[in-house]
Amino acid sequence: MINNESDDEPRKEITMYYLCMAIKATSVLFIVALFSTNPGCKDPYEFAPEPDTLIPPPNPPRLVSPPDDTGYVVTNIPGLDVVQIDFIWNAIIDAEYYEFHISSEPTFIDTLTAIYILSYNTLDSVFTRSNIGDHYWRVKASSPRWTWFTDWSETRRFRIWYSGP
Repeated sequence: MINNESDDEPRKEITMYYLCMAIKATSVLFIVALFSTNPGCKDPYEFAPEPDTLIPPPNPPRLVSPPDDTGYVVTNIPGLDVVQIDFIWNAIIDAEYYEFHISSEPTFIDTLTAIYILSYNTLDSVFTRSNIGDHYWRVKASSPRWTWFTDWSETRRFRIWYSGP
């Protein structure tokens, strides 16, 4: 009896080889045809960017509280030895975040507190006896839909006094 299985093995390998080569060639031809006939492809020298969709920023935030020239007193009495101030400004439509500054100078050269990512329009801050004196605060807003930040809000002043022995 003749073993035909041993004769079929080389034929199967050759057939598989040609089948794989045919699939690879077909894939390459398909990709070349796809890119050469795609009407959406443009000459790279004809590229023009999409028109700018950003809009100018709105008016700056309007400060609500505390009012300008508000005074706060800090003492040595427990419970009255700190002052909590709630800074509030109007929310700006589409604002992603607000930048908030507090300084001991109206020029903000020595910004004491600079908070850059506030997603809401209020900030609570605690002050102690070490913060006695005049302080100034301001806010501006930002959004990815705007060309830039808003202008800074008006600058307001508040004072912290110490009363105690």
